[in-house]
Amino acid sequence: DSDGLKFGSDTAAANALDDYEEGTWTPIWIGNSSNGSPTYSTQVGSYTKIGNTINARCHLIINGGTLPSGALHIYGLPFASSSSHGFQVGSVHIEQVNVGINTGHWAYVAPSVQYATFRYFVNNAAAGYLYGSHISTATDAMLNVTYRI
Repeated sequence: DSDGLKFGSDTAAANALDDYEEGTWTPIWIGNSSNGSPTYSTQVGSYTKIGNTINARCHLIINGGTLPSGALHIYGLPFASSSSHGFQVGSVHIEQVNVGINTGHWAYVAPSVQYATFRYFVNNAAAGYLYGSHISTATDAMLNVTYRI
């Protein structure tokens, strides 16, 4: 009906699925000090939007150019995040990163932005932001983040 798709015998407008979309986006590395001008051998992103929830995925491989500097972000998420839902954490896999041994990475989407910010931890303790100086022209990154708009 005009509220959207409802399942079973549900008639409540609040329970209607009123928006579904699939699409692509072009992710880029940026830094909060300088965006640099990296070149990519792989630069793909896709998303699924169900109601006010976005699941965005991307894969970036840097193969040259000038790297960004400062704290790193993957910019270009298909929609800006909600201002009222706080930080939303995503999963990330990054290769060719120099921040020490026993290191892991995570990403989050802050309120009211269109990018994911990267952090790292060492030996299961929070360590800091991932900076442009931590990556190389062989860095391979994959991100999967679900966030509200």
